Amino acid sequence: MLFSIIIPASRRNRPLSHALSSLLLQTYDQWEAIVIGDEMFHHTPAHAPQDRRIRFIARPTISTHGACAIGMHAARGNVITFLLPDDYISPTHLETHHDFLHSHPHLDILFGKPTIIGSPYYEDTDHHAVHHVHKNPILGTTFIREHVCSALDELPQYDLRSHLTELGYKTHTISMPSYIYDRSHKNV
Repeated sequence: MLFSIIIPASRRNRPLSHALSSLLLQTYDQWEAIVIGDEMFHHTPAHAPQDRRIRFIARPTISTHGACAIGMHAARGNVITFLLPDDYISPTHLETHHDFLHSHPHLDILFGKPTIIGSPYYEDTDHHAVHHVHKNPILGTTFIREHVCSALDELPQYDLRSHLTELGYKTHTISMPSYIYDRSHKNV
């Protein structure tokens, strides 16, 4: 099983090398990272960890959602997941999810739980509301089999879990907090 990890690097607040370094420490090594960056991106690849599994796609400034769509189309893996550039993953993140998906081949999408550092809230600037992170799936805790991504034109921006369930995909949520959602530098 090959994981495609999509990293939307546009408008990042912290160095990309932190997220990429956590990928290089994975106990499961069958992965590729697809980093989609903005106009300042041309400086990043030289400072990023060098590994043949990491690909860079330069794009003008786009939203995280748009970068994820580009990454989904460029992915070569059987399972697609995400890693935000401000966050990182524990060394067994991919191995643990691989083992679960391998033993549950009927599942189309797997949702997990994050470890949250900092505030458990985020501000939805489009709707002028503050939301609790636990009630919304974080992209990095979502594992989508390739056949689902091929059938979708794009990921819905809100309520991913409900949307995919309504489409008839088999989803499951597990409590494996191996994705570290780092909010320590953000204010709500």
